[in-house]
Formats: sequence, structure tokens, C-alpha cells
Amino acid sequence: MSRIDPAAPPPMIVTGTGRCGSTMVSEMLSQHPDVLSVSELFAAVHVPLIPGEISGARFWELLGVLDPGFAELVRHRIPVREIQYPLDRGRFTPETGVPALSLLTLPHLTDDPDALYDELAAEVPQWAIAPAEAQYRRFFDHLARRLGRRVIVERSGGSLRMLGTLLRIFPDARVVHLHRDGPDTALSMSRHPAFAIGAQAFEMRRLLGADPWQDAGTDVSGLPEDLAAYLPDRFTADSLDIPIPLARYGRLWSTLLLDAEPHLAGLPADRLLALNYQDLVADPVRCLTGLARFGGFDADARWLRAAAGSVRSGRTGTAGALPVQQRRELHRSCLLGQSVLHRLGHLV
Repeated sequence: MSRIDPAAPPPMIVTGTGRCGSTMVSEMLSQHPDVLSVSELFAAVHVPLIPGEISGARFWELLGVLDPGFAELVRHRIPVREIQYPLDRGRFTPETGVPALSLLTLPHLTDDPDALYDELAAEVPQWAIAPAEAQYRRFFDHLARRLGRRVIVERSGGSLRMLGTLLRIFPDARVVHLHRDGPDTALSMSRHPAFAIGAQAFEMRRLLGADPWQDAGTDVSGLPEDLAAYLPDRFTADSLDIPIPLARYGRLWSTLLLDAEPHLAGLPADRLLALNYQDLVADPVRCLTGLARFGGFDADARWLRAAAGSVRSGRTGTAGALPVQQRRELHRSCLLGQSVLHRLGHLV
């Protein structure tokens, strides 16, 4: 990757299961004057990577196609905190559809996402044919140059599920694995509309061997009604009122960790930093100082004060307040993920 500063450090990927504090970390990093913190791009784009070489025009098309789950949330105007695009006054609306790039990523980089979108729309389609991985690296580098940042950070919610893809795009990246207590994470997932869709799609894959959100030809006959209400052609805001067992979120959390374990375990020690959410909340200055050292940028005192001041505390140990039986079931569903964290040495 060519960089605005030849001495700039390799890009950094902040990854996790989702609902583990990665949005907060991305917002902290975006306050640093040297850091380009690209948020949610790979969560929003429907097909992050296709094989072979593609033109700039085709790459731009890929950046516009929104993940079906997010598309339904937008279409039904279901509030999601991470969606910062001004749907009530921006160029794009739920009726017109919103490009993936515009919905989640550009509003985190600028107060005028439509203007930046227009700039990119005039630039990116002109790029020469290249492997898709190279097009992404060029895109991130272009944003860094455009916004005057020298350190590139990618952070997409729940990106452990695509860590292998991210490492193909950024083969020299340093990886921050942000992790949180399993039951607390699962409980937080249960309160988020996108993870409700994700948990139900996960259960559909388990029962059907395929995901109807990704494969329209999936045979869904015989699907239980609580899952059928989450099919793409049946999903509405009312679907979110259907109770989902907390243990289903725990199994999702565990599976994300298990699937990502080979990629995390295969990284050399100097390219992997494990960051515990509880530690970050308890001592943000120490954790952010270590994060800056790992990422190759200065732990500027002004940035540390501002970033530490944005920590949202009081969100640890929340699953402990659940009824005993529900807490036990949730704990059991998280045992597999906990064992992965122990094998990786990320829990002591």
C-alpha cells in the first residue's frame, strides 16, 4: 500500500464479535489527528471481496450494495445507533435506498457525507483494473490522503467473521482483538436489531445448512415461526418483538470466536494485541497508551484526555443481574467461546 507518509506504520484492524466496545474504540481513534478510523465498511457492504481483478467502476458498484440485513433495517426505519447518515435530510432515503458506503462509513469521517460521496464517485470509477484487494488498499490510502491522516485503521462491527478476508486485503496489518465477557456481550447483542437478525440467521444456517439472507434459493419449508418471521421477505419492525433465547446469542458469540481462532492464532506476537473491554473501561488511559504504541502513533496527552473522557462505563457485569436459570443457560452457551479466549491467551 502506498501511503501519505512512507514512514507510516502498517494499517491496523480492530476486530471483535460485535457489542464488545469496538464502536467506542473507533470513535476514540477518530479523535486522534493522525488516525483515519474507517468504521463499519465491511459490515455494510454486501459482498466485501470478489476473486480476480476488477475495474474501478466495478469496485465502486461493490461499495454501493448494502448488506440485506441493514437494508431491511433502513427500509423499515428501525433505529440503529451506528447509522449516522441523515436519512431525514440527506440525498438518500429509505425509499431511494442508501449506498453501503454512505450509510455507516462516510458519516463517521465527515459532517457532509454526500459531498464526500460525490468526490469519491468522480474518482474511484476511473481507477485501472486491479485485484479487489488492491482496490481496497488504494481506497483506504485515498481517504487517508484526502483527510490528511497517516495511520489507517479499519474497524467493522462483528468483523471476526471476516477476519480472513480482512487479512487478505491488508496482509501486513496489525490486529487488535477487542474482547468482552461472553454473557455480557450476548446480552448486549440481544438489544441490538442488527444482531437480532444475525442471531436468527445463524440459527437458520444451523437448521437449514444455508442462510436465506445470503442465498435466496434456500428451502425454508418447515422453519419454526419464530425464525420464519425473520426471513428477508417477511421481516418487519414487529419481528423484533419476538423473543429470542439469550443462549442463541451466546452460541453466536462462541462460534464467531471459534471460526476466527485459526486466524488469530496464526498471527505473530508483534502483530496481535488482545484488548479486554473491562480493562479499557476501568483504565482507559493505560489501554489507549498501549493501543497507540502498538499502532505506531503518539499517545498525545490531549487525545488521551478526550478519548478517555468518552468511555461509557457501567456496562460490565450486566449479565449477572439475569434470573438464575437464564444466567446458567447463557453461561453454558458461552463456554466454547471462553475456551477459545483461554487457548489464545487472551484471558488470564
